[in-house]
Amino acid sequence: MNLNVGQRQTMADFYSNFALAWITFGLVSPVFIGISNFQIFTIKLIVAMISTVYFLSIALKYKK
Repeated sequence: MNLNVGQRQTMADFYSNFALAWITFGLVSPVFIGISNFQIFTIKLIVAMISTVYFLSIALKYKK
């Protein structure tokens, strides 16, 4: 798929915002909601970190 510079920037912004949403889901929201079960918090944290790295890597590919 051939994208111009503006389209690549838009895609990079989209995936960066998606990564931000995942990090918010895994790190920030449990602090405000409260941590009742440490195991669930750990699972959410791991999933959020993996998803964040994945979506940021996609965003960086569009930046090139």
